[in-house]
Amino acid sequence: MRQLLQVVGLPWRPSAEGLSVPAVMSLQGFLSRLIWLCVGPLLALAVYMAVERVRDVHSQRDREARGLATTFATAVDQHLSARIGALKMLAQSAQVDDARGWPALYEEARGFEQSFGSHVILADPAMRMLFNTRVPFGTALPMLPVPKGRAAAPVAMATAKPAVGDQFLGPVAQEPLVAIATPVLRDGHVTFVLLTVFETRRFQAHLDQVPLPAGWSLALLDGRGETMVRRAPPDFDPATDVDPSGRFVVRSIESPWSVVLEMPRGVYRKALLEAALTLALAVLAATLAGVVGGTLASRQLGRAVASLAQPAAAPRADLHITEIAAVRGLLDQAAQRRETAEATLLVSEQRFRRLFDEAPLPQALVAGNGALVGVNARFVEVLGYTTAELPTLADWWPLAYPDPVYRQAALEAWQATVARSGDSAMNLEPVERQVTCKDGAVRAMVLSGIGIGDDFLCTFFDVTERKRVEEVSQRLAAIVESSDDAIVSCTVDGVITSWNRGATRTFGHPPGEAIGRRVRDVIRPTASEPVHPNERRIFHSRRGSDPAGAEEVVRLHKEGHAITVSVVTGVIRDASGAPSALAAILRDITASKRRDAELQRLMADQAARELRMRDLTARLRTLREEECTRISREVHDGLGQLLTGLKMDVRWMIRKLAAGVSIADLSPKLADAEALVDQIVMSVQRIAVELRPSVLDTLGLPSAIRDEARRFQDRSGVTTTVETAISSLPGSAVATALFRILQELLTNTARHANASCLSIALVDEPGAWVLRVRDDGVGIDIDTVNQTTSLGLLGMTERAEAIGGTFSVARHPEGGTVATVTVPYPSVEGGGHAARSDR
Repeated sequence: MRQLLQVVGLPWRPSAEGLSVPAVMSLQGFLSRLIWLCVGPLLALAVYMAVERVRDVHSQRDREARGLATTFATAVDQHLSARIGALKMLAQSAQVDDARGWPALYEEARGFEQSFGSHVILADPAMRMLFNTRVPFGTALPMLPVPKGRAAAPVAMATAKPAVGDQFLGPVAQEPLVAIATPVLRDGHVTFVLLTVFETRRFQAHLDQVPLPAGWSLALLDGRGETMVRRAPPDFDPATDVDPSGRFVVRSIESPWSVVLEMPRGVYRKALLEAALTLALAVLAATLAGVVGGTLASRQLGRAVASLAQPAAAPRADLHITEIAAVRGLLDQAAQRRETAEATLLVSEQRFRRLFDEAPLPQALVAGNGALVGVNARFVEVLGYTTAELPTLADWWPLAYPDPVYRQAALEAWQATVARSGDSAMNLEPVERQVTCKDGAVRAMVLSGIGIGDDFLCTFFDVTERKRVEEVSQRLAAIVESSDDAIVSCTVDGVITSWNRGATRTFGHPPGEAIGRRVRDVIRPTASEPVHPNERRIFHSRRGSDPAGAEEVVRLHKEGHAITVSVVTGVIRDASGAPSALAAILRDITASKRRDAELQRLMADQAARELRMRDLTARLRTLREEECTRISREVHDGLGQLLTGLKMDVRWMIRKLAAGVSIADLSPKLADAEALVDQIVMSVQRIAVELRPSVLDTLGLPSAIRDEARRFQDRSGVTTTVETAISSLPGSAVATALFRILQELLTNTARHANASCLSIALVDEPGAWVLRVRDDGVGIDIDTVNQTTSLGLLGMTERAEAIGGTFSVARHPEGGTVATVTVPYPSVEGGGHAARSDR
């Protein structure tokens, strides 16, 4: 009893019976003390809640400030990452490695400019600018300037990684600029660097979109601490208006920059002053309420305390105690904030899920424990696997990489990436992998990923079709390079951009001497021949024209002698129809022209010869003209147009890919391009064989005879045997004549002999090579042998006589026909080559 009375502050005295009874005091005093006893804990509670409120406001404000700074830093990183990613795609292009591919790379860089609004520069390790999309391709450019502070290009070359530099004052734009540089890595070495430069004011638009509370300041600083962009109240001075506790700094991931959010001292302390004022008012209200409503204090206090445990929507008694009302308000605000946070989190999760599910690229989300959280629809569409088939990351490896050796290499690379990341967020640099789909198809994929908290988001970029297009381009380049004709392309200004092996053989200049020079400086006209108007159109026109027919011009070889070439030209146009490049196929016909001149001289000398020789000459001339016409038509109408069509298809597909067209949509055009390549290969092979069998030049006459006999047997069904036993190979002229005579004999046998067996013998006889062909057919008519109008026999006789030999044909005593060509050995040494005997 004594302790209880002391607790409530009442005096006490002992009674006669030994019991402790309270001392006598007025009711007013008792109520007053009781009121203070009741109000005291509530006041303490009010103070506590006010302090917690101050702390909560302080913590909430700090979280909001750091969240705003982090959001803006993330937006800056995304802006930089998008540009870096695009530069990386340009750096991975095969066009970078060859100067001949720089025009195409320049066009791809123009696409970057259209997408991001900033120009692209290609520079070599010596800081020489190779092209700049700000000016036309091929324009002479200065050395790449290196600004003060952190310069992007030197850092990228030194680290072999993309780099973002500090801001610098543009020498032309006279405004702050920033540069992003991405190295071009080949075999681990930096071969070139790609840069893009843009204005720092572009970040001001992002900064202005940040919902910044009144009085706050938000700025973006570079690596040197200099302000790039800032949003702040008027007359704001961060050096004097901000305490260290009111400054929040967030570092950029993609750059050395930082985002700084600053709150002025007055704004920073405003919440504390408001909380203190609220506390003072609450204490005053509680004191007045206790004095005025002493008799109702207990009952109202009970109802007020009971109301604290009631839900926010439940009916409540009227609250007249300021502290309890403040507690109720704080509880309601906390509940409302929690509901708002839960709703915001739900919206964020829904937005992420929608972006994930509707992403155009295959994506998979992996939890930190290796469980597969989910895959999007594109992942299932391309790869065929679902989360039911891939519950964990361990199930992915044997399905995607069935080859144990390849799987082990991919697994080790993944483990190395995880080990390097440590406790930080894991980022997977783009790496190409051969991934096996559910249907068994193997697709080339570029894998990249980023860490999202404890999870990991992996993105798959299908480059299968792109690699197929590259193979088609390489095949086309191989066809052009292997052509015996000179194939040259140049800009509309006449600067040579490509020069194949045939051009080197024709004009003597290697590619290194020709590419980059003007056509008129490499393919030089003779001093006595004026420049032909068509040639000026072909090589120097800025307008371009339709493909021209074949024409003959005389040009100088590198060694100074004149050569005659047959020229077929074409114009390559861009998407707007304007000429973008010129191409020409040039064939060295010097030897042919010399043969023509010699033939004309022989025809003049033989004008008095008998009628049969004139008829033979006329027939040979007709056949030669027909053959030349046929070859010219096939090269111009066939091979030339097919090559032009193929190149236009390839350029069309490259533009479509740069425009973001799906690879699947290019399948019909790829099929058309493949069909064109097949037609080109077949046309080149057919023309080469018809002009001159390659085996005749590479392996000699015996092998050419065996090859022709095999093809004759396959074509006619006549059993054919071959015997070659010569000690030396004839020279080129003799071998060609003997081979052509053999072809004529085989043609006559197939047409007239009705034979079942045929034998061919190329042997040595004293002082001569002898070619003997015999069949078991009906035998040649003697009258046919003596006819002066048998132009086929006259042609073979003429060929034999042209190389100093003889030709004869007769019926064999045992049946059939035997034809013999005898060619004496050359009178000088070196006329033949050692050969082996073959039966």
